[in-house]
Amino acid sequence: MLRGSRPGERRGGRSRGTANRRTLLRDRILAIGLDHPAASQRALLRKLVKDRQLPADTRIAAPRGRRRSRR
Repeated sequence: MLRGSRPGERRGGRSRGTANRRTLLRDRILAIGLDHPAASQRALLRKLVKDRQLPADTRIAAPRGRRRSRR
């Protein structure tokens, strides 16, 4: 008995056209930036942290991604 998929048949995996997390995050950041074009980086970061459309782990990690060294 043969196993596996036939030629052209797909089994498992993400459906075509479904965006991955990075693409979703990029699109959301751009949407917030376009809504508030005159906002500073700090203001945009605050808006990202408060955005409920982003997953919680992304909202928690957003402020950690932008660290400045204090001299």
